[in-house]
Amino acid sequence: LKYLERMSYREIAEIQIKHKTRELERENAELEEKNELIVKLNEESSRNQELKDQQNRYIIFALISGLLLIIIIGLLVFRQDKLKTQIRETELEQRALRSQMNPHFMFNSLNSIQSLIATDNNAEASIYLAKFSRLMRRILQNSRQAYIPLRQEIEFLENYIELEQRRFKEAFDYELDEVAIEDAHFVMIPPLVIQPFIENAIIHGFLNKKGDDNILNINFYKEDNFLICE
Repeated sequence: LKYLERMSYREIAEIQIKHKTRELERENAELEEKNELIVKLNEESSRNQELKDQQNRYIIFALISGLLLIIIIGLLVFRQDKLKTQIRETELEQRALRSQMNPHFMFNSLNSIQSLIATDNNAEASIYLAKFSRLMRRILQNSRQAYIPLRQEIEFLENYIELEQRRFKEAFDYELDEVAIEDAHFVMIPPLVIQPFIENAIIHGFLNKKGDDNILNINFYKEDNFLICE
């Protein structure tokens, strides 16, 4: 009986041990599941955080890009407005330069024609009048255009200078060099901007200067993609 009792105690102990072992295994399994769940939650949280960070980066990038785009558009608009202002100023300057065609020149030219006719120098008066009318026609034609070919402006200047030579009785000679400009028919410049300088050179440079060596030199050339008139 004692042996059987001891055996029953042993079996009971083994049963208890097995039960506790199973409980421990079950608790360990639950802990492992919980740990796995925690790990998954952490991974999910990390992925969500990465997505949020990525979204924040995209938002920041979009905001910066939008800000840069607004700045660029603003600069372009400002530059366009500035360019328009410069164009308007240039047009006003061109109009002012065109208006510098001295009215006294026209009256003096007409007086010269009248004087030639009065002295029966009809042939000279006819030549003078033809050059004067051609000059006036060129002025009216060119003043309506913002740009004209350089070759056309040179022809106008030659006509003007020859008229001034006749008016001042060959008080000066001139040399006009455009050899350096190979494409004078395609180079475009504002009309009537050079004539006032030539007029000043004639009036202030030659009329009060004695001697027969008065020469007006006009040279056109290109330098660093700029057209220079000297």
